[in-house]
Amino acid sequence: EVAMPRRLPGRAAGTFADQRAVDVVHLHGAFNPSNTAMARSLRRPYVFSPHSGYDPVSLRRSRWRKLAYRALFERAMLERAALLVALTDVELHDLRRFGATAPAEVIPNGIEPPENDLDADAFRRELALPRDALLAVFVGRLDMHRKGLDVLVSGIAEAPTWHLALIGPRFRDVEGLERIVAGLTLGDRVHIVGERHGRRLQQSVYGADLFALTSRWEGMPMALLEALALAR
Repeated sequence: EVAMPRRLPGRAAGTFADQRAVDVVHLHGAFNPSNTAMARSLRRPYVFSPHSGYDPVSLRRSRWRKLAYRALFERAMLERAALLVALTDVELHDLRRFGATAPAEVIPNGIEPPENDLDADAFRRELALPRDALLAVFVGRLDMHRKGLDVLVSGIAEAPTWHLALIGPRFRDVEGLERIVAGLTLGDRVHIVGERHGRRLQQSVYGADLFALTSRWEGMPMALLEALALAR
């Protein structure tokens, strides 16, 4: 497995793949100019994963720009693909509805089994919460619109016995989310704790009563599968 350098120009990507004798290139993400540029230059077969980019809700955002991009670039990239990879049957249906006719398979995400000696109280101690406090946890990029975090925070405002921990990198409109939290006076019940990995992330989810996912569109998020593996 070889990772291509980030933001590699399309023609250079083809040369890079040839020089490294890459057998198959895997492109990730819909409506990505670097992907469509690479697809035009690659002489090696490539696989494409849309990552929920053709979900109807996603397509409604910037609809006219996406329609133009589809006609000019996106459809050609899909048709040249050796294989299209969907995470779910629904995502495969979205690919076909978008007009993709290339061969396609549904290949779900897989996860590592969780550790079996996790401390269910560690995260609560970190947040200075009593053991009987109700705690919901979200894990993912902090993207207020796509992940529905405005809805989630509003729900916490209407559930005064609940706390919410938001775990993940700051990605888009976090300042707007923080303004909502401040406006609802939820500063003592909504905890933005940043990005976590490995055992520390597992303990954070394991210590919760509920894993919350309110995305406006999704594929098959790893965080959801990992929460299910932890019985949350």
